[in-house]
Amino acid sequence: MDPASRTELDALRERAYGPAADILSDPDAVARLQALEDELRGPAVGADAPAAAAPVGRPPTGDGSVQPAEAERAEGRRGPRIALVAGLAAVALAVVVFVVAPLIGGTAEPEASATPSPSIDFASRPGYERLITIALDGGFADTTTIPLTSIPVLPGLGTVRWAEPLGDYYGFDLWIGSVVTAEGERLCVAAVHAESAPAYDCKRHGEWREEGILALVPYISIAPADRPDGLDPGDSLGFWWTPDDDVLVLSGTEPAG
Repeated sequence: MDPASRTELDALRERAYGPAADILSDPDAVARLQALEDELRGPAVGADAPAAAAPVGRPPTGDGSVQPAEAERAEGRRGPRIALVAGLAAVALAVVVFVVAPLIGGTAEPEASATPSPSIDFASRPGYERLITIALDGGFADTTTIPLTSIPVLPGLGTVRWAEPLGDYYGFDLWIGSVVTAEGERLCVAAVHAESAPAYDCKRHGEWREEGILALVPYISIAPADRPDGLDPGDSLGFWWTPDDDVLVLSGTEPAG
């Protein structure tokens, strides 16, 4: 994408997602935003794949596969990636839906129930086990819009620019997304369960590129039937969005503090 088109795209994104969003009154601007997002994303994956709207702000991605670790074939399931931004209805959804509120299906306020994850030290410790690798490249893209009732509110004091579901893993719905806060944009990983506190972590883009983003789910929060083999009391599941743009599902001992 040339600099002029990128400047135009940034301006249209501001009209769609900024505090003074007005793009819904301008169908031509919505169509132009869609065209520029498609240009930025590049050709669709697969010769017969329909053009799908990429979630706004999505960083570059990997190879699009889900690969269980050779040591253990985990039972987690991957769902399709569904584009959030797909025309007027989805733009309206992105503008008005995402505010600080309980996660859909939950009853507690985020301040009371959701605690940011400990440091990335969990993922670099010797002895952790990689259960699943989810590689991201847009190959999960689909033209279906996400129903209003299925989108969780990602934690953060601001508006979510985009959110993508990555499937159900050990009883938790896994999401990645981007939250715009007063301090700037944050990329987030969230593991959502209707009957327990959400696990999440959010970082600046530069921090993600340096160390990734990790959301931890403690042993006690995982239903016995959903716990992977070998997960012991004191262990946690980690959902790590790596700097290489994979999402790794890990098991190991949670670092102290």
